[in-house]
Amino acid sequence: MKKKKILIGILIGLVLSFITISALIGVFMMFFIWGGPPDVTTNIEKYQEKIFADNNVKTGFIVFPEEIAKSAENVDFYYAYQDTWNVPTLEVFLQCSYNEEDYQAEIQRLENTKKRYGSTVRTLQKEEAGRFHYPAYIAIDGYWDSYEYALLSGERQITYVYTACKSSDSLRKIEIDYLPSNYDSQMEEFTGAEGYNIYLKSVDTINGEVVGWQEDNTRDEVVDVLQYHPISVGYNRVGVCTRLDEQDTEIIQYCYYTYYDSMQDSITGLPEEIQFPELEGYEYKGIALRKDKKCFQVTYYDGEEEKTFEYEIPEV
Repeated sequence: MKKKKILIGILIGLVLSFITISALIGVFMMFFIWGGPPDVTTNIEKYQEKIFADNNVKTGFIVFPEEIAKSAENVDFYYAYQDTWNVPTLEVFLQCSYNEEDYQAEIQRLENTKKRYGSTVRTLQKEEAGRFHYPAYIAIDGYWDSYEYALLSGERQITYVYTACKSSDSLRKIEIDYLPSNYDSQMEEFTGAEGYNIYLKSVDTINGEVVGWQEDNTRDEVVDVLQYHPISVGYNRVGVCTRLDEQDTEIIQYCYYTYYDSMQDSITGLPEEIQFPELEGYEYKGIALRKDKKCFQVTYYDGEEEKTFEYEIPEV
């Protein structure tokens, strides 16, 4: 009888331990993966603080105004942020009615909004009422389960919307009339670089297949597109970093030498870098390692002719 009671006690302890561990795992999942309860703000006084916070949001809120015009009336603001794993989950809504002058100024701002990446210029896509209930200026359209757009939603009224990783039935503020008709289906269809994104800086492809891309989630109009031209020297590297100008010509930013203190560090550590700025601003033409591997040579165009500059590889 005594052994039976001990066995029952052990079983009860195991069950309680399992329940406790499951609860702890659930709490961990809620806060680490789902981010816990969302941080919700409706106070318009905190608009700039929330919109322009540095919190890993994948947007520059480029369709949203930098500040609310003094003439704005019937201002409705909602900001729900959830720090979910990898990409934050957001629902952002702003609706304002303006006087005629500020309304026209805001439309002109949306018309003129653009981002330049080398020769590529991205603007807000315009859609008349159809897929949207109202004329729309679109910055993100289904890219990585995100949307960002402004709607001309009434007489001198503009509605600004941003959502990330939110299905329509999980939205708490944004009504169906302010969503595109294919909101949910487009979220399932578009993954990565296939959806329109004004912030898309570059796309890398191999045999026509997208293998990677870079975004620039700022409001900056002109953004550097950097390219790297490395050559291995043992487990270290020499190279040239360039940027694209408006004709997609590669302009040298700097030359560099990245190195590790040991081969073990090259596996487990981060490299140190020495930068050489002498050729900054010149057009890049090529890089080569001298046969003795003691120098690397950078070919550039100085505006009149091609020249070669030689760098001695440092002993560090």
